[in-house]
Amino acid sequence: MDDRNDNALLTPDEAAIYLGVTRELIFKYTKNNFARGFNKLPLKSESINGRTLFRLSMLDTFDLQLREKWSDNAKTRSSIPTCIRDHLIAESFNECSRCGTGNGIESAHIIPWSESLSHHPSNLIRICSSCHIEHDINNSLSTKELQRLKEQLIARTRRNIQTKLRTSAAFPIPQTCKNFVGRKEELEKLKSCIQSNESIAIVGVGGIGKSELVKEALKKQHTYKQTVWVNVEKYTDTKSIISSLNTELNINLPDVSILDIATCLDEIQACIVFDGIEQIGSNELESLEDFLSELSLSTKSTQFIITSQVKLLCFIPDKEICVFKLNSEESSTLFHLDFKHPFRKDDFVELIEFCNGHPLAIKIATSIAKFYRSPDAALDAIKEKSFNIPTRSNLNKSTSLEVCLAVAYDALNDESRKLLWILSELPNGIFDIYIDSHYLNIDSVEESFAYLKLWTLVEPIYKFKSFNRIGVLTPIRHFVRNKSYSKENLHELEKVFLNLAELHSVWLAATEYANREPERLGVYLSRINQELDNLLNFILTTCEKFRHQTLVDAAISIGMTIMKYFFVSNEPQRGGLMLAQLIKLSEEAKVFTGVATLLAQFLNLAIRSSNTEMIAEGKGYINSFDAVIAEPEKYPELFLAKAMAESEPNNIEKYALQACEAYKSMIAQESHPNERINDLNNGLSDALGILASAHLEQNKILEAKSTYLQVLELCNGSHIALNRGQTLHQLANCEAYLENDAGAIELYLEAASIFENVGMAEYIGNSICEIGYCYLNLKKIPHIPKKVDLEFALDDLYIEFKQLFEKNKLFDHHYSGNLIRKLAGVHYVFTLTGKSENLEDIFDKLFEQQLIPLLKKTSDANLREKINFSVSALYFVLVSGLLAAKAEKEKSNAGKASLETISQLFNLFVEYPTSNWLRDVTRIYEWLYLFLTHNLKINKQVVVRLIEFIKNNDSGLIHDEIDLQELFVGY
Repeated sequence: MDDRNDNALLTPDEAAIYLGVTRELIFKYTKNNFARGFNKLPLKSESINGRTLFRLSMLDTFDLQLREKWSDNAKTRSSIPTCIRDHLIAESFNECSRCGTGNGIESAHIIPWSESLSHHPSNLIRICSSCHIEHDINNSLSTKELQRLKEQLIARTRRNIQTKLRTSAAFPIPQTCKNFVGRKEELEKLKSCIQSNESIAIVGVGGIGKSELVKEALKKQHTYKQTVWVNVEKYTDTKSIISSLNTELNINLPDVSILDIATCLDEIQACIVFDGIEQIGSNELESLEDFLSELSLSTKSTQFIITSQVKLLCFIPDKEICVFKLNSEESSTLFHLDFKHPFRKDDFVELIEFCNGHPLAIKIATSIAKFYRSPDAALDAIKEKSFNIPTRSNLNKSTSLEVCLAVAYDALNDESRKLLWILSELPNGIFDIYIDSHYLNIDSVEESFAYLKLWTLVEPIYKFKSFNRIGVLTPIRHFVRNKSYSKENLHELEKVFLNLAELHSVWLAATEYANREPERLGVYLSRINQELDNLLNFILTTCEKFRHQTLVDAAISIGMTIMKYFFVSNEPQRGGLMLAQLIKLSEEAKVFTGVATLLAQFLNLAIRSSNTEMIAEGKGYINSFDAVIAEPEKYPELFLAKAMAESEPNNIEKYALQACEAYKSMIAQESHPNERINDLNNGLSDALGILASAHLEQNKILEAKSTYLQVLELCNGSHIALNRGQTLHQLANCEAYLENDAGAIELYLEAASIFENVGMAEYIGNSICEIGYCYLNLKKIPHIPKKVDLEFALDDLYIEFKQLFEKNKLFDHHYSGNLIRKLAGVHYVFTLTGKSENLEDIFDKLFEQQLIPLLKKTSDANLREKINFSVSALYFVLVSGLLAAKAEKEKSNAGKASLETISQLFNLFVEYPTSNWLRDVTRIYEWLYLFLTHNLKINKQVVVRLIEFIKNNDSGLIHDEIDLQELFVGY
């Protein structure tokens, strides 16, 4: 850990990441008998404010004693402790860690027990009996190879915990209610389904307790699975749900597939709950059910739980549980628990019967009874209200909740009602610390909040660290919004939205300022993500309902600010939808500066995600906006958008220059430094960045470098974080073109560190790739990327490879060409720095799981010819990497690579003649020379002769012969 503090306290998840084990094993370590029969002390924990925490120094001490010998001699060997064996099974998914089979799996010591006398988890691995024999008896599976496989398992465990943490924050399980009553039969059935990993649909009317049943079952069943709770009410359509899963599961693909989501859910062993699927709306419900059906069929172990008010037609669960009303005894018990004061059952029989077994209605009715202090007075209020509701002449189960809510709502004072309206516009709730008069601009807000709690209209929806997030249940929210959105209340609702505009704007400004440093970008984006549903609700509702200038300005400003989140997370669907609505709003309100800025952001997001449909849509917006403005020079962002929409470098340069001139003119008009100048400077830096990119494409390298340096000087505020990383990468490109490769490498590494803060694997992969090409020009490798950045680069390769094959992009030679070049560049970084073994696993997976199956099923000759360029180049780069890893391994074990492996590498070049493109773009000959001379220490003259023969063979013009045995005499 950097800047480590031995007294630092870690959560169980952080402790698990630190030790590279599962969370479950961390807790097992705290038991006195975790290693029965061995002299090992348990892990000490500390309880602070009800939270179990682990001190860093104690984790080190505990791990150190685990690494000490477990026995005095090799003959005394007790069984591996059960908790460690269970951890190994979870770590490996109970598959052979080497060959992936699921039969005859055994726990093996990496360093034999006779030498290590250790059952430390890092010295144990699950492999099949065949691989175990290879290791123990045949010695054909080396200790080093097992250690490499174990490192990959530990890295996967850490990644999965981090994904689970991210998922828990984005899709938290709502808090359970204090008093769960009845439902014994349904609860046992649901617990049994959870235990047996069956898919389940819970069906019942709104507010009947479907969600509470699921939460109670999950709490009591203690499932080992990671629960992902998707509150469907927050989303406008199925695409938004898919986009959110793509981001929060850390898949981050611009065109994510259902199979991608399914694979990730299986990896984190998920139980995914889709709560209230009918809330998506009737027009989208069929689409959502189709998605759920396909997702369910695509997963292997993920469990699905669906709650719905309507019968499912497309998604067919293993079991369906219908939730009906509570019986009279259960209703009376729930009333008694909520009422708390002693009462005679007979006094409240009629009131309880009126609620007709509806749990939420009973809770509200309890509050009514407390308020009126008399069952008769409470009933009178209910009866009076029921006959004041149009079409309500009878009291029945379909009206009980509505009537109770109406009584409670009418009893509220103006300030309490205003607070309830505000909370109903925050679908993701609000932290309880923000419920104060200063933040919400409501007099006596604490008193109003207490009043809402008294009426059971608000409650904690989930806990984050030591804070409660307060929200409104869906049936109550719908009731309140029906009231607030009525025609006679729209003026008052507008005032509430003005409150919300100030609340969101102040929070965004404070959060942005507190996290303005580049290394804080990840924290900033995680906070945006936490409030995203609330911010989007404000923006989209304003677009639909209001044209008040302050609200319009606030919606545009908030949308522009949170665009950074959509850009980094690569969410074109939700980000594009929001921007399209805001562009329309800005045009209607004639906020032309807003239109221009939003257009530039829309194009930026479209290009970031390579979304051709969005780019075309953006061009349409540009044309329509261009037609209505008289003085385009007032809108530099319009020129920015036009530059981004262009593909020709000359046109890009033209529009970028126009944007620069417009920004400079506006800056000159400002008389003294202010916030507006900062914003204009950021705009100018964006324009200069596009201009510099055009210069690069035109091969004006010195001009590009000079312009990028100006970008770094002008960037300020939160703009620095992301723009600095991109600009440093482009500056590195300039240095590489100018043959300052050592300087370029330093800049690429600095850019990668910035991208690392927000996990932008694609951008890190680009930087690592370029470093590989810089290495080819240097006699000595000056800097090696950090391990974490190398891991990001491999993750990026795997994702892009899947995209290539699953999205039929093999026919797109531009896309496949870029991937081949990146694959080769990353390959060079690993193979030229002696890290080939870290490359081997991913290259082998890509080769066996992607390339070979494609070749087997591509029997059509015409199709083969069309994809031959891509496939042959990918084959060549992958196999050269695998052979390099094999040679490095042999050199490490025997002191030199075998002649057989060198011959295989040589024959690859001879038997698969490289195209001019592959030779020129990937510079594969230069890599071969460096790898053979620098890594394998083969005589330079021998290597020169080998490459000479390969080139002669490639050209076909010169007859040449070579004898490898003779050439390598003495090697």
